[in-house]
Amino acid sequence: IVGDETGLLKVVDAERGSARLVGDARQTRRRGVLALTSAASASCVCARTDGTLETWQSEDEAFGTSDASCELASRRAGLLGECVGLAMADDRVVSVSDDGRVQVTGPTDDVVGGALTLDVEGIYFA
Repeated sequence: IVGDETGLLKVVDAERGSARLVGDARQTRRRGVLALTSAASASCVCARTDGTLETWQSEDEAFGTSDASCELASRRAGLLGECVGLAMADDRVVSVSDDGRVQVTGPTDDVVGGALTLDVEGIYFA
């Protein structure tokens, strides 16, 4: 799965030489894709420029490897700053912003960072 600055998400099939859109086909830079991560074999998480975090589910075991549909499972607002890193830790989404804040979002949180928000600017790890 790939995303771009105009907000499109696409599942690319390199073997077939094809791509298909996931979700809304409207293009707007206000909803550009900043980061993507695999949440599990059948889902992925997308951080957008408008501060939302989306989780997409596939009917497929391996996300997007067939013609199975991909559906929006959740959309949460509240990303702080511009997302520069996104990862999964068990069932939680960890996002890192350009200003040094880390947000941990649990599976039942209504907003991004509902589980925990840390300001790590100026902290250096060896």
